[in-house]
Formats: sequence, structure tokens, C-alpha cells
Amino acid sequence: MLPSDALLRSKIRCLGFGLIVASLVMTGLFVTVMAMTPWEYRRRYSALFIIPLGCTVVVGTIALVFDRQPAQQVEPARIRERKCLWASQTFEGIDADRPELHCVCVKCVEDSAEWVVSKQPSKSRASCAHCATTCSCCLEDFVPDSHVAILPCGHVFHEECIATWSLSLSASSCLCPTCRVSYGWTEEEV
Repeated sequence: MLPSDALLRSKIRCLGFGLIVASLVMTGLFVTVMAMTPWEYRRRYSALFIIPLGCTVVVGTIALVFDRQPAQQVEPARIRERKCLWASQTFEGIDADRPELHCVCVKCVEDSAEWVVSKQPSKSRASCAHCATTCSCCLEDFVPDSHVAILPCGHVFHEECIATWSLSLSASSCLCPTCRVSYGWTEEEV
């Protein structure tokens, strides 16, 4: 269902297009009538041309005014807090073995994501880290001192990217953006 403002704008556009079509038809009729009218009577029929032209100008102005209104920026809704499971390392520190996963508490603070990694590792370990050189969330290459999150499935992302992803309202917000394996924290992980 459209919001009332959008519904009003769509109705005005439909009305505007209808009036434009009607004015074009009337202009065509005017040209036809003027072509068949004797020269001395053409001055009387010129009013028939002014009416559709005036309608076109008024409707065009209304349509332009309504189309030029800036769209209101809607802030994306976010979850305020979520517990996740990932291994936090620098990109150069990623090794081939399975890193220890930690519970990470991600919070939304003033429209940005902040996270705290617990000191105690969980029982499970991540799969071997995939050898990606680019974060698939932001599409930027990792640099050696990038702080990365290795998810239980082994996919690697910037910590800030995956924390922001975790706070979205999407149904897949606690699933790996690449393979959709869950990285949500559960009580059994402790």
C-alpha cells in the first residue's frame, strides 16, 4: 500500500497525464477545424486553441512541482544489540589452521556499530580461513593490518563490515553474506 503522500502524487500525475492527452486531442481538433474554416471566422475559433494550451501549461507546472520535491531520507532501521561468533585477527595473522571463535557482542551506538570480543573462546572453531583478499561486504582489498572477522564457515570480512551487517533487520543478518551459514551465538557455544 502506498503512503498517502505518494498516493496523492500518483493521482495528480494520472490526472496530469489525462489532461495533457485531452489537451493534445483538443489541439488536433482545433487544427482540423481551423483548416476547414473560412479565413474571416478563424479569429473566433482561436479561443479553442488557448484553452488546451493553458491546461497543458498548468498541468505541466503541477507535475513539475510535485516531481521536484526531495524524497525524505529514511534512516535504516537497525537491531540495537546482537551476539555473534567469529575469530578476530589482523589479516596478516590469518594462518591455515582453524582459529578460535569468540562470542562478540555487537551494539548500535549513535548509528554506528561497536563490538566487544569476549576473552573466553567458545568450544567450536572456525573452518580453515578462505584465502580471500577482498571483503565481499565493502569490496575493498584487505591490507596486512586490517582487523578481520573469520566466521565459523571460514569466510573473512572486515570486522566493521560484518558488525554492521549483523545489526541490519534483514532475515539473513546473522548469516554469512557469502554462504548463508549462521554465525549467531548460542548458549551451547560456551
